[in-house]
Amino acid sequence: MPALTYVATPHALQWQRITPVFCDVDPGTQNLDPREVEALITPRTTAIIGVHLWGRPCEVEQLTDLAARFGLKLLFDAAHAFACSAGGRFIGNFGVAETFSFNATKFLNTFEGGAVVTNDDALAHRIRLMSSLGFIEDDQVVSLGMNGKMNEVAAAMGLTGLESLEEFVSANRRNYYLYRSGLEGAPGLKLLAYDEAERSNYQYIVLEIEREVGIRRDAQCCRSRTPENTRSVASAGRRSKRPADQRTAHRAQGVACW
Repeated sequence: MPALTYVATPHALQWQRITPVFCDVDPGTQNLDPREVEALITPRTTAIIGVHLWGRPCEVEQLTDLAARFGLKLLFDAAHAFACSAGGRFIGNFGVAETFSFNATKFLNTFEGGAVVTNDDALAHRIRLMSSLGFIEDDQVVSLGMNGKMNEVAAAMGLTGLESLEEFVSANRRNYYLYRSGLEGAPGLKLLAYDEAERSNYQYIVLEIEREVGIRRDAQCCRSRTPENTRSVASAGRRSKRPADQRTAHRAQGVACW
């Protein structure tokens, strides 16, 4: 998995007593670098986890080829990527499964929670059982599970968000172009661009702050943070030993377009 990700991604493995192996990112995309992934594969490797950071798709095709060649499972953390696409297909269609977050900070939110999506019918059946304490009928339990059902209030919030989806995208896109126009030519600042050939939710404005600006990234996070419409996103990658990951984590500041 990429070292530049939120702590929830490796926690998901640790809960299963699976040891996460952190991989360097491509500094140009800030996503998992397939070349680095291949270099880290060993006989003990069981899966590859990609993260669609900032809603920008990682190298899905290359990671799919790698997983097939080495006989590995492929999963994606799509917490940022609801309503985004990769290669013209909506994210949620790749790998064994992908996970979306519906936390209050996300593009589509239900106050909390998330979803696992898969095109594997058997896996989907198992996940549904797991989220409902293993009940297959009102009085028949066939497997271990937990109470992961969504309540009515959360569902209503999610449905309201779905109804306004295109409105949210439009507002986010407008904000993105305003930032791009206003920051054009600013020394020491680079705006991470969206791929215009893909669908995006434009939820995050990501700046890379170079040393010549004269202010550290964390100090700028504190200055720019306002409760009304922005949220700074910190990275666990700052503690990574991967060189590209460290450089990216120390320069990148993400601001959510709310």
